[in-house]
Amino acid sequence: MKEITVKGYTAKELQDKARLKVLSDYSQINVTDDWYQERVDEFKTRMEGYGIQCEVYFSGFYSQGDGACLVSDTIDTEVLVRRLFEEGKHIPEDCLLYSGDLTLRVEKVHAAWASRYDHEQTVAAVVYNDSETLVGDHDMNALESLVTGWVREQCSQLYRDLEKDYERLTDDEAVLDRLVEDECYFTANGTIIPA
Repeated sequence: MKEITVKGYTAKELQDKARLKVLSDYSQINVTDDWYQERVDEFKTRMEGYGIQCEVYFSGFYSQGDGACLVSDTIDTEVLVRRLFEEGKHIPEDCLLYSGDLTLRVEKVHAAWASRYDHEQTVAAVVYNDSETLVGDHDMNALESLVTGWVREQCSQLYRDLEKDYERLTDDEAVLDRLVEDECYFTANGTIIPA
């Protein structure tokens, strides 16, 4: 067997053309299978503070239809209505008084296009009256509209946060730092040298 010595360079030591090749080849090195989990868990915990137990879906990034959404069949309507009222949202008086008799859900919109996408416009709140309490349709529709708008704002913010996290992980400097940290060496043309 013949032994060949090859000069190795860290990703940061490579010339521009070779560095660009390495950045292209390893752009996803920091994006693990669960890179988003901490952000999603934080979001779910925050939603629990509003009485919402939810599932989160998202797709991304940079394609039409990308975004984030939540769905929930388990909402403590009293907690959600009280929190939104405390934040200055206009809650119809009967909805505020009888929130314990209302069931709220956040569902995916059943439009044909919605099944392929997970973004804030694919969800809507639905309110059900669980008793003989006289909460008028107008008030229930107003509550549905208010909660739908609020949920969509939350989903939009979650997506922006996920996008920032993804951009931070795939940033050129972050990729180069990881390759140096992992002690990866490359030939002058940007081909990795096996360890």
